[in-house]
This record gives sequence, C-alpha cells and structure tokens, in this order.
Amino acid sequence: MRRLIPHSLLAAMTVLALGAMLLSVQSAARISVYATPPAADPGLVASFHAVIQRTLDAPNYTYNQLLDYQSPDRVKGTGTYSGLVIVGPTVYLQFSTTPSAHQWGSTALTTGVNQSFGPALVTRLLHTLLTLNSVVRQGSNYVAEQVVAANDVAPGNPGDVLISFDVGVSGGYAVNITPTLHGWLSIPVSGTPGHYVYHRVSSYTSQTSTFTSIGRVPAITAPPVARTVALVACSGTGGFYLAGEHLCQSQG
Repeated sequence: MRRLIPHSLLAAMTVLALGAMLLSVQSAARISVYATPPAADPGLVASFHAVIQRTLDAPNYTYNQLLDYQSPDRVKGTGTYSGLVIVGPTVYLQFSTTPSAHQWGSTALTTGVNQSFGPALVTRLLHTLLTLNSVVRQGSNYVAEQVVAANDVAPGNPGDVLISFDVGVSGGYAVNITPTLHGWLSIPVSGTPGHYVYHRVSSYTSQTSTFTSIGRVPAITAPPVARTVALVACSGTGGFYLAGEHLCQSQG
C-alpha cells in the first residue's frame, strides 16, 4: 500500500527545510557586525513578555493554519499535515480513513520530528521572544530585536545578523510574528536537500508565523490502540521517511 500521508508530510518537510521565502534580495560579498541592541524600559519589557507568556500559557491554538496545538505536548496536523498526531512521547501517522488494525502507525517522538512538526516547533518562536529585552511598542503591537551569529541562521556564514520581530497583538495574545533578518549571509533560495541554490543577501523577511483559534482547538487524542500498528526502523526501498528516519510497519 502506498504511504500517501507520509509522502505529503515529507513534502511539507522540504518546505520547512527551505525556510523563509525571500521578499527582498540585494547581492554583495560582505560581512555584517552588530552591537547588542539596547534594553528597553523594564516596564515595557514586562508588558511585552506578558503578552508572549499569555500566548504560551493558552490551552491550545493553531500554528500557521497547519498544526493544532494542545498544551503542553499534543499536536494534530491539518491540511498538508493531515494524518499526523503527536500525543506526549508518541507520533501517530494515519495510513487509511477506513477503520482497520493497520489504520494508524505509531513510533516514538524523536527530536527531529518534534522540531519539524511537534510542540517544540509550535512554541519555539514564543520561547525565543521571552528572552529578548530590546523592544519598542507600536500601538498595540511590538517590535523586538536580537543579534545572533550569522552561522546560527545559515551554517558557514561569518559575522552577525540583526533579527527584528514584528509581533502583532490581538486580545492580549501574540497572533502573528514576522522576523526580518538584516546582515550579509548566504542562504538557500531554491532547490532540494543537498542541491540548494544559494544567494548572498543583505536582508530578507521570512514568512509570518500565525497563532489562531486560541482556546478554541478541539481536544487532541490518540487513535484507538486496536487500529494502530507499531512503526519500526527499516532499510531498503519500502516504507517512508519521517524527519530523516526510515520507517516501516511492524510485521509482528
């Protein structure tokens, strides 16, 4: 049986691996160096952190219109990610909509899957913002900044990158976050893993991360045990890949 759902997940992984689509590109071989942005007034920092923490503390939300998240450790895919469920330490993949003993496959949640589809992914940006104290307020919204090594953004790049996070706020929650990177670095702009085309850029704006349906996501539960078969590591041409791991249905 063809593994249609895992193949669609693999396609989505490629999109995540490519990262943000470039919105503006300026070429030149330069290295950028930035000073640490100054800290804002403590009261302003506290109000910003309160918004971010309130979002993290929400019982649930939908991340990027693709992943429903239920705090602290449950995720369910929608759209391109349909057929993916994470409950605690276990990942479930749906192979068929027809009830059967092999309708779902289950495997342990790995670091790679967690960072690509799991709770680590859908909370990562919020956790990052909680560490920042260089922030300005724009109406009800915020702009926070940090300086990181360019190598941390795209391995092999020298110098620094200044990241500005535009944080949209509604109802006391962070509902959209758009990072813009400033500084010279080479990044993949097209291609496939192992065959990327790189451009030298001075800045780009990455895709906006959204947090919607806050507090309104249906409960996420594990599939019935009677309809689930274990997935095991395998080799050869069968099975499928999930976050770099080759998996097949257990024959036991």
